Amino acid sequence: MFFRTLIFPLLGCTSFHVAAQTQQVLVTFTDTSRADRAIPVDFRYDETTAPGPLVLVAHGFVMGPADYDDLADALVDEGYVVGLLDTETGFAASLEDYGLDLVHVIQHAAYEAPGISGWLEGPSGIVGHSMGGGAAWLAGAELGLELGALVGLAPAETTPSAMDAGPAIQAPTMVVSGTADEVTPPELQHTPLYDALTSASCRAFVSLEGGGHCGFADAGSLCDFGELLFNGMSREEQQGWSFDAVKAWLNAHLKDVSEGLAPLEAMDANATVVELTLECETSAAGERAVPAWTVVPNPATSEVRLQPTAGMHVTRDRFMTGSWTAWDAHGRSLPIRWMSPSTLDVSAWPRGMNVLVHVDESGAENFRARVITLAGL
Repeated sequence: MFFRTLIFPLLGCTSFHVAAQTQQVLVTFTDTSRADRAIPVDFRYDETTAPGPLVLVAHGFVMGPADYDDLADALVDEGYVVGLLDTETGFAASLEDYGLDLVHVIQHAAYEAPGISGWLEGPSGIVGHSMGGGAAWLAGAELGLELGALVGLAPAETTPSAMDAGPAIQAPTMVVSGTADEVTPPELQHTPLYDALTSASCRAFVSLEGGGHCGFADAGSLCDFGELLFNGMSREEQQGWSFDAVKAWLNAHLKDVSEGLAPLEAMDANATVVELTLECETSAAGERAVPAWTVVPNPATSEVRLQPTAGMHVTRDRFMTGSWTAWDAHGRSLPIRWMSPSTLDVSAWPRGMNVLVHVDESGAENFRARVITLAGL
């Protein structure tokens, strides 16, 4: 499926069907802090499913949204709202601007994207390929706790340096690498970028035996010219393994699915072509604890409720002691006002991504949630 993305003025958008049950909305954001820079994004989602997390896809060098239909389809089928960036597609790409484009969309999509904001729920993620992977590292360093998950598909070093940005990334981050990649050799690019993730709460390195550089994208892109003589893993097989890994990672960290990272570990145990390195703070086995409570609705306008996560049998008694804090994307403290034992007033909170945290009497953090508010200034 190939098409040309249209650019609309300011926050103009349009929508139409690109496949059965898949809705496409083209939006151009405007970053006033960078001389009204236009940031076109191709959003896609399944209109028959409930709202889901936003996942931005960052393309590789001289590539664009139309080169990642396969990845977008896989993520939409999984229940995600997918946004494919359409900036820095030429030969003179600015990686600094590209990373800031990702930051701007993550911070503004929930309340500045007509036709999209109502379909977003929960934390956001970024999946970047090659140059887009390096840009995703730059964005992850800027976003800190605002980003729910990060994935690099054969990520490349950039200028400014993605490796230097790595220590500032706090989001759970996964690198997917092909051993036969000669465009961004794993030992020179993927492994150093992974090693730089010293502050990530959870990190994983997935190595595909015989995998290449361009097999993560659709067939027929300009990327393929860089691998004309490639004869390793087939594109179908590489996409199958890598897309399953991406979905497992995003589901564990953006949806809090009960099985955690078990599907990723099963791939490592059962597939000879997949080798997994998994390092997470939550448990030695790599499983991710499911929060006992969920914040709903999210995004919210004036109030949010704490309700038990599906399958969890808990009471709010554990939250009646200790202290609650909240802050916005700039680290500014936000007011905490309970309207009832389980309902929090967020009407005075600023629009965008905010963080809500509970600390018990011993000083241990036992609850953290990203809360997107829509009605503030």
